[in-house]
Amino acid sequence: MLGQDPERNMHMGLTGWHPYCARPNRPVQFPAGRNRMGLVAAWLLTLLAIAGGAMAQTAPVSELHDLIALAEQHEQAHHWLAAAAVYVQLVERDPDNVAWREALRRCLTQERIRQRYQDTRLRAWLGQVPLDDALAVYGEFLGYAEHLFFGKASPATMWRRSCEQLDWALDNPAFVELAFHQPPDSECKQRIRELLRQAHAIAPQSFQELLQQLGRQARRLYVREQMRPALTVWECLAASCEALDAYGEYLTPTALLLEKMLADPHTASPGLEISPTDHGLIVAAVVPGSDAARSGVPIGSRLIAVDGEPVEQESLEGFWLRLLGRKGSTVAITVITPAGQTRQWTLSRGVAMPASLSRLTMLDAMHGVAYVRIESFQPGTVREFDRALQELSSQGMRALVLDLRSNRGGLVRAALELADRFIPEGTLAVLQSRLPESSHQYLAQRGDDWYLPVVVLVDRETASAAEILAGALQAHARTGRIQAVIVGQPTRGKGEVQYDLPLARGQAGASRMTVAQWILPDGEAVSGRGLQPDVLVKPTLPGDTHTQALLADESAMQQAIEHAILEVARREALRLLKVE
Repeated sequence: MLGQDPERNMHMGLTGWHPYCARPNRPVQFPAGRNRMGLVAAWLLTLLAIAGGAMAQTAPVSELHDLIALAEQHEQAHHWLAAAAVYVQLVERDPDNVAWREALRRCLTQERIRQRYQDTRLRAWLGQVPLDDALAVYGEFLGYAEHLFFGKASPATMWRRSCEQLDWALDNPAFVELAFHQPPDSECKQRIRELLRQAHAIAPQSFQELLQQLGRQARRLYVREQMRPALTVWECLAASCEALDAYGEYLTPTALLLEKMLADPHTASPGLEISPTDHGLIVAAVVPGSDAARSGVPIGSRLIAVDGEPVEQESLEGFWLRLLGRKGSTVAITVITPAGQTRQWTLSRGVAMPASLSRLTMLDAMHGVAYVRIESFQPGTVREFDRALQELSSQGMRALVLDLRSNRGGLVRAALELADRFIPEGTLAVLQSRLPESSHQYLAQRGDDWYLPVVVLVDRETASAAEILAGALQAHARTGRIQAVIVGQPTRGKGEVQYDLPLARGQAGASRMTVAQWILPDGEAVSGRGLQPDVLVKPTLPGDTHTQALLADESAMQQAIEHAILEVARREALRLLKVE
């Protein structure tokens, strides 16, 4: 049944837009709908976006040793984003180079550490929390890991990751500022690293042993090197959250507040698109038609204040918490323009969630083949979809091409409700968790609102909720209940479900943790395997002379590939309609 909803606080990982995440080669922009993007993956995508722009603006460097030297230079200057951009290029040259991949991971971690300890709410919490209370919060996290985590949590792995991350944090000014009353010299850092090396060899076998070991090491580092024990515990907490799996992460108190703000459909932005850099937040673009566009906010401006409050040392989550607000309200921004002028604008927040459906049309009006593209699943997606199909039906729709390419998911409930429009009976999906009371079987209950052939387009970026919709249609098509075919490339395989589990009732932030997974109607899990299309289509062009000429024009090439893919989808729709 679709009545009871066990999905409260549910996250499906790489889904939708996020204020501190960009798709590759695009600036960061206001999210389309509720946030479903884990920060670990978010930062990686952001850095890939930055890498594309940063390396394009850097003079070509052909020699590997020059690139390596440049990356090391950025790291020494604590420019983690710039260093990561160089390591991305190195990894692209040699994906099997373990050292470069590890260096990229180190830079990603350092940037997360910097952002974490710029959070003003977390800084206030850590400034007054005693060691026993910090350990109690870590114990609360371990309780979640032991009883809720959908997987096998390894105390030894969590401990090793904690020691490693503490070692790296010693080179991060944001951590060092809070962890020590006086900046440690190189000899002090070396002694701490020796203590961490010894601790790294310890392999706790239980969560209780892990907690006891953390308490001993925190006290030891304080007594010997005056390193504040609460900071030791907190960095180990963040490392342990990430050590559980690829989607685990620690959310600061401000990040948790931002999640709640994003869940409010009345939240809006003034229309700024932002790119984070090592030197601050830059206006990368403005949304057409927004107040930022009408006011002429210059592209490339560096943001220095929001409503008179400086943001140069603010965390990224803190910045967005200040910039976003209720639709129709105003916000004052202060920037330094590319010309070096300090300017201020008061902007109206008017850019709310973009539409879920980016395109609808008749792909083949003669035979009634309609086309709808869904960018993400949001609270209004089902309503938009129903209106779109009513309109297309009035134009003679007999078959539908449903485009889910690059759809990273969103609200699973919306995807299930769309599946319920096409599937007359049976299971839509099953939510499987360690707790029987949290597991749930979703059944079709509306009947067949739209009993027509469906061609679903997918690619490697199709994930989570989009995979659940496509997988439900594919499974029921194979039983003969409906007519549907999946066309494109294998999907991402993201079926894990994350909850934001509050720590100290949210005052200490939250642990985003995988607590369940989705199972398709055929009994197969989405996680790890993804969906295999019924018709495999690779986004390539033939090698004839005309096609080769297109390669000189990237836009023309992409249009030709898109046309070829849509033609395959159209032909599959005609096949289902039995049109010769």
